[in-house]
Amino acid sequence: MTYSRFIFSMKIVRIVITIFVSGLTIDVQSKFYSKIGLPSAFNDAQVLAIQDGIVNLVNNKNKQIWRYRIHDSVTLLNFKVDGSILQKVYESAFGDNGVTYNNAIKMYAANDVSDPSKIGRCYVHDNKLYTIVEAYEIKALPRNLPGQKYDPQKDFVLAPFHVLLEITDSQKVIYRPIRGINETLGYYLNGEIDFFKDKQTWVFSIAKPMVSDAEPNYFLGKWKEVGNELLFDGFCKAQVSTYHQKSGLGYGLLDFIYNKPFLMPYASATLYNLVTDSMIQLASEQSDSRNYAGVEKNEVFDINFSICDFHVDSIQIKVITRKKDVFWMNVYSRVNYRLISQTKLDLYTLRDLARFPFFSDSGLLVFVPKVLYGSAPTLVIQ
Repeated sequence: MTYSRFIFSMKIVRIVITIFVSGLTIDVQSKFYSKIGLPSAFNDAQVLAIQDGIVNLVNNKNKQIWRYRIHDSVTLLNFKVDGSILQKVYESAFGDNGVTYNNAIKMYAANDVSDPSKIGRCYVHDNKLYTIVEAYEIKALPRNLPGQKYDPQKDFVLAPFHVLLEITDSQKVIYRPIRGINETLGYYLNGEIDFFKDKQTWVFSIAKPMVSDAEPNYFLGKWKEVGNELLFDGFCKAQVSTYHQKSGLGYGLLDFIYNKPFLMPYASATLYNLVTDSMIQLASEQSDSRNYAGVEKNEVFDINFSICDFHVDSIQIKVITRKKDVFWMNVYSRVNYRLISQTKLDLYTLRDLARFPFFSDSGLLVFVPKVLYGSAPTLVIQ
């Protein structure tokens, strides 16, 4: 059936189809989409993902995370990184009974600076929610800078550190400090980027100041659990794509989407298979041909192409792309990765949405339209 309204025997018949997919109930009406308004408890929250009919949301202003089940309107998790949680983050990393934490809080107050710590990406594995908290150690600057009088209240730098939080519920949290990479390797942990777990190995995004012509340019590192710490345990063989190198992006814009065993950066249609250590350049009308070499810090510029999300089944790979302010659906064969079809998604343009379109874990297409400031998100599922 192509439309949910059709004329039969000179009468208009309205058909409403109810689909149950991964616990998610959808009423599909005249244009095969459904709008689901979320409760006001989620005002100003960002929708991250839909898994098993559960919406994951985050509000970085007040450092709050939710898991909300759609079909029965139940909030399964409401977790907030408040002062007590943040103090435990510091104590897990430094083991000094709050000395480093109290020093940081005092410095922020003395300089009228709000707490700069932030929640990173969220990841659900075995029904537990994980997130990375990035916080800062206060480190003093050298006391003998030429022509400068030393002020211990102002002459300091913020040194970032990262702690993985394993959240079963609001009362049960495990803190795992992510220890850095040996500096001699030239890499550092890129703490705000997506991450995932593969068996007993944690995989985090890594970076280095510049890509190298003579050495590998890895962008994923492996960490193993040792006690309650995560220790660096080598590299994944995936390297920065040719597009990133030729465009001058280097290690910039390396946020990625992971659908086991595949991974794809948002910036280019490059598909990584982490099991076979292969990299496939998918056919795509990539319209962003700018060279970003020499871009100044804080410079504002348009990015005309991006990967929004992808979904894999046994037969095909569906990829949502954005070209300027228009979204497209590309479908590729799992056998040879050739482009099978390309369809314009005309329900919304970029300016209409609060975030890029994405797939639920069951392959449904999800849009999050912009709402008035202070309002809760609405899901449009197609």
